[in-house]
Amino acid sequence: MLRLSLAALLVCFQLLHPAAAADPARGASVDAEAWARGIAAVRAGAPEAAVPHLERAVSSAPDHAGLRLDLGVAHFLADNDRKARFHIDAALSGRLSDDAERLARRLLARLDRRRVWRTRLRFAIVPQSNAAQRSDLREIRIGTLVLTPNEADEPGTALSYGLSVTYTPRFEDGWRGRLRLGLSGEVYENDDWNETSAALEAGLTRKRGDRRIGGGVLAREHYLAGERFSYDRGLYATYRDRLSRRTRVAARVEAGAREAPDRPARDAGFGSVSVTLRHAPSPRWLLSGGVSASRIDARSEAESRRIAGLTLGVTRAFDGGWVASLDARLSRERRDGPAPVFGERRDETTRALGLRLLNRDLTWRGATPVLKLEYEERAANIAYFGYDNTSVSVGLTRSF
Repeated sequence: MLRLSLAALLVCFQLLHPAAAADPARGASVDAEAWARGIAAVRAGAPEAAVPHLERAVSSAPDHAGLRLDLGVAHFLADNDRKARFHIDAALSGRLSDDAERLARRLLARLDRRRVWRTRLRFAIVPQSNAAQRSDLREIRIGTLVLTPNEADEPGTALSYGLSVTYTPRFEDGWRGRLRLGLSGEVYENDDWNETSAALEAGLTRKRGDRRIGGGVLAREHYLAGERFSYDRGLYATYRDRLSRRTRVAARVEAGAREAPDRPARDAGFGSVSVTLRHAPSPRWLLSGGVSASRIDARSEAESRRIAGLTLGVTRAFDGGWVASLDARLSRERRDGPAPVFGERRDETTRALGLRLLNRDLTWRGATPVLKLEYEERAANIAYFGYDNTSVSVGLTRSF
């Protein structure tokens, strides 16, 4: 009943407030025919049929906030919550009438109330130039001693996968539960390189306006070559807020204990904090930046370390449905004590640059093909721990 009344409300809104909807006459670049077909389908109560037409209209003019809102409405009525939120948020970063902005905020509030389950699935084939992240050194000098590593950098191809399921039941006065299960990893032709991570988080969040505060417990397991490498147990806290129509902030804090069953020197307490800022100057552009810091206090000084990181990103939507993202990462890691054998503290800087490309108009059974190129380099004061790696990822991503 709620959905029917809301659909009627949205139809009345577009009939009574045409200025808030996309007006093809305002720009020759807008695919007016696709927009008209999409709006007609929404008004006819067929939002699923409207989505492909409105997607094409948005692709023809990514900067048009009204088009974004119309597409968000169609996705909302078709129960595509993640895509509805994406396009409604993008519309709010552009120029909307007061009535359209009120509708957008009402839809976001309804999305928060009705969405209980969230699932994300991805698969990708990832050829890499240095899959095991090994140094290209052919000999190592330690004083007068010269050693020859028996393993060199080697190309490899991974099947990368990820699955996350989140359940957020609603309680009273803005409170929601949160249970999240996650599984991710990479499978290689060389089983020794296989890597798997599993995570569980359980907690509560409270929403007041645009502000959300949450916290809970976490557990993580990490496997290398099919064997348990380490597991974490701890607590987390989160904070999210919308600073303005175009700017959002998110923060996360973690603290806990890590155990490595076969490597007791790596048993440790850990703590981390990260802050991310996202700014959308227009529906076409999205800018992001983040800082992070973490501390691992292990039994062994050689395994204890401090890590500081910085991330920067920019995403641009092009005509024709193409979306490109450029991301840069920089991190600095410094160990407390000297590395065994080398007798020197490790001090390493990792840099990475990635390009991600997709087309919103291209889907296969609800999944979006994604192409990603990345270059990563670690510069280390002990050359044996340095490496560089180039990867190409071709995969599918779907959220539902």
